[in-house]
Amino acid sequence: MNKRKAFWLLGVIATFVLFYYLIPNSIFNLSPVIVSVIGAILWTFFLVQTIGDFKSYKEFNNPESGKKTLVHKITPWMVLPGIVMVFVFAMNFSSNEKEELLAHGLKVTGKIIDGSSLKTRRGGNYDVTVMFKTKDGKQMIVKESVGEDEFKSFYKGQKVELVYSAKNPTMIELLTNSSTIETYAGVKDREINPKDLMKLVTFSLDSVGPILNKINYQWTYEKTDKAWVNERKNLLIKVKPNQMVNYLTVGEAFHTFPMELKKQQFEEIPSTDEKIKLYENDEFLASVETQFIESNQLATIITMHKK
Repeated sequence: MNKRKAFWLLGVIATFVLFYYLIPNSIFNLSPVIVSVIGAILWTFFLVQTIGDFKSYKEFNNPESGKKTLVHKITPWMVLPGIVMVFVFAMNFSSNEKEELLAHGLKVTGKIIDGSSLKTRRGGNYDVTVMFKTKDGKQMIVKESVGEDEFKSFYKGQKVELVYSAKNPTMIELLTNSSTIETYAGVKDREINPKDLMKLVTFSLDSVGPILNKINYQWTYEKTDKAWVNERKNLLIKVKPNQMVNYLTVGEAFHTFPMELKKQQFEEIPSTDEKIKLYENDEFLASVETQFIESNQLATIITMHKK
């Protein structure tokens, strides 16, 4: 191997080490895609030169013989490993970001102050701008990429829970979907079921909040309504210990919850109202009904009475 090819090979290795190991998360975090693309382009350039050792673009594009040599046929295909490297660098940053937030992450409440979207034929890019204060009182404004469904559910002025890195406060994750909540809050979101409601009836009011927050993240107690509310999932629960529990949810619960009741040995009993379904077992009486709420959404209200 001549000195020039050794230099190009060194460039391949150095570029990989630089973008995979040495560039700090704070730099990647400015624009993960752009930094990954720059790294992949440099890595591909050095790889092509390691193979072809071209002295100029003319030599690369128009060989003097007028015929494509094997080297000229191979080098254009190097764009494929270059594309792979974009994903390698980006995924490595994502992994490093997760490790840093797990090691140095702090949870705070922020507020969405802006958002933007760019739709393309292959999908789109969506982001929201979040304002929050760090634990030491420093105000931060950070733009964070989100999925399309999440973007549609956000609104200006909405409060959101997030985790930020104490080392680099511009590195954040919004605690607004099941995956990030499980990773950074340790709560695996699931649907509330009949067993949960039967347990809540028998617990004291002080125990309700901790129990709910083990089922779904971010329940808060509203003193005016005397109810626990989960704004992220549009849920509401009221409890009268040893008497009853009311559970309001938006979605398909009117059809799915009766099936869950039957799995718990509840039997359907006659109802005089077609909008209300009644079920009972030896200890409890349950009703499932539909009702339009303020936002004109169709809600399902489930009431569990202790006999």
